[in-house]
Order: sequence, then structure tokens, then C-alpha cells
Amino acid sequence: MEFPGDLLSGNISSLANCIKLKILNLGCERPYNTKTYGDLNTLANCSNIEIFGWLYHTNISGDISVIANWSNLNNFAFSSSSISGSIDTFANTSNTKIWLFHIAGTSISGNINSLSGYTALRRLAVNNLTNLEILYIADQLVNSGYQMTNLIYGDIKAFANCTGLKEISIGQSSNLTGDISVFANCPNLGMFRIILSPNLTGDISVFENCNIYHIAISGYSTIMPMKITGDISVFRSKNMINIYINFCQVYGNISSLNNLTRLRALEVNNLNIPNKPGIIRFQSK
Repeated sequence: MEFPGDLLSGNISSLANCIKLKILNLGCERPYNTKTYGDLNTLANCSNIEIFGWLYHTNISGDISVIANWSNLNNFAFSSSSISGSIDTFANTSNTKIWLFHIAGTSISGNINSLSGYTALRRLAVNNLTNLEILYIADQLVNSGYQMTNLIYGDIKAFANCTGLKEISIGQSSNLTGDISVFANCPNLGMFRIILSPNLTGDISVFENCNIYHIAISGYSTIMPMKITGDISVFRSKNMINIYINFCQVYGNISSLNNLTRLRALEVNNLNIPNKPGIIRFQSK
């Protein structure tokens, strides 16, 4: 059951008796839609749901613990500031089939170590920014400021065994720690975003053997730089489309990118690194 969210209205409690539901997709990508509303808890008996979420800009609230024990759930995505709860509730569930885990722009908190058993993960997004803000992260931060929430915490080594990951988006928490080398065993990784997580470290050489096509690593000016370093010559995949690197210590000569014939975006606003030949020194606005 899928609805165009900007046309849909009503209380989700109306679906409480639809216990055979397998797909429930409510939401809207237009801002400030509040026509759909209600509490997640009213759907507690809809435990056959496999795909659930995409609650963009809707007035749906509740605690995610209500879905943690849905044994068939394999795909869920929440993006609504009224959604709360802890991802720690997923640590004690026997369901490890989840391959898409997306929480963005919510009040959800917890330790990412709770997800270490989800080895089937292919798409991971854990941050407190909406997708639209991620796509235009540099402009959004400069024009409207930002607020660190630090709701999500833990060491990213929790994903060491998630070798099937294809998309990763992590951000907006100084309580996230660890080295991005943990993703060295993800050969299918295509999209990688780290936004405003100043305590994550590592070298971009980890992506040398990945078939990566989109990479975004963004700090915030010199106020909150990223501790990510490395030479851009590691980007050799001819599938590379977008490179966004802002306020970290990545360097190199752009001549190393001459074979990236599909490249559409190269955006670099870097910190000054002494004694690095051929360093990219695009200045921030």
C-alpha cells in the first residue's frame, strides 16, 4: 500500500486492523505536510510488514520500539522529527534480515553498536539531517546554520561484518567515533557520505578498490573540520559521478582524475595542509 503523501490525509490508526499489510509507505517530499498523522503504536499488530517508512515531513509520532520485533521487517526509513526511541531496541531482536536502515531528521537516539548483527545491511543512513539537506549540505550550513544533536553515538567498527553495504550516510554527531577503514571489506560500496562527524578518522585510500560513484565528506569550515585525510588519486573508478570534499585534509593533484569521464561534480573546500605537493586549495565562499 503506497500513497502520494502530499495528497493523503488522516490518522494512521485507521490501518490498525489491516494486519496483512506487507508494505506501508507514508510520506511526502514536500516540506511541512501534516495531513497524515497519528502514533506508530497503533500499528503494533501489523507485524507482517516488510517495508515500512518514508515518513518525510509528516505529523506521525511514536517510538520505534513498536516495530523492533516485527520478524518480517527488512526495509525501513524514517524522516520525521516526531519519531523517537532508541536503536538499542534492535539489539535484542532475532530479526537480522534488515537490509535498509534509514533514520534521518528524527529524535531517535542510541548506540550504533546495536546494529552490529545486521550483516545483511546494504543501505545505511544514520544522521539527523533530511535527505534534502544532505544533498545540499554546504549551502544549507552556510545559509541557515546547524545544530549538533549527538543523539547517535558509538564506534563505526560495529559495521565491520556488514560487507554487503552499498550505501552509507552517517552524520551530525560528535559522539560517533572510529576509523573509516572499517569499510575496507565493502567492495560493492557505491555511495558514501560522512557529514559533521568530527571524531571519525581515517584515510580515503579505503575506497581504492570500491566501485564508488558518489562520495561526500563534509565538515563545517575550520570550526568543525573532519579528521579524514588522503590523496584523491585513489578515486579510480570510472563510475565516479560526484566528489564533494569539504573541510578535511584530503589533498592531491586533479590531473589524477583525468580518466573519470563520467564525473559531473567536483567540489573541494579544503583545509590548508603544509608540505603537500599538488594540494587542492579551493577556497570556501
